[in-house]
Amino acid sequence: MKMKKLLLLLPISFLTLTSCTVVDGQTFWFNEIKTYRVFQVLPDGNALAVECDSEYDKYCYGDVALLAKREKPFYDGIKVTIPKPTIEGTYRYETRDNFIKTVPIVR
Repeated sequence: MKMKKLLLLLPISFLTLTSCTVVDGQTFWFNEIKTYRVFQVLPDGNALAVECDSEYDKYCYGDVALLAKREKPFYDGIKVTIPKPTIEGTYRYETRDNFIKTVPIVR
């Protein structure tokens, strides 16, 4: 009987322990955090970034977002993990190929 309980408890414990992470000393569920890779820093301190599937991805190919300015400065190539991100509007910009893009502002 004890062996059955142990076998049931192990997978549940594994799922619970592997579905969260710690960011700046606080624990968050993986579905509560987003990771972005900055590809352009704007003169006002905000940054255009692409969403990563995971904080451990080497390359990121997700949606583009504008990351709002923060205390630590952004720089090209930095990965930024945001716990519980909120969308606070939209930002429009023109690409090198003269396409107009509208992306969410994430804070």
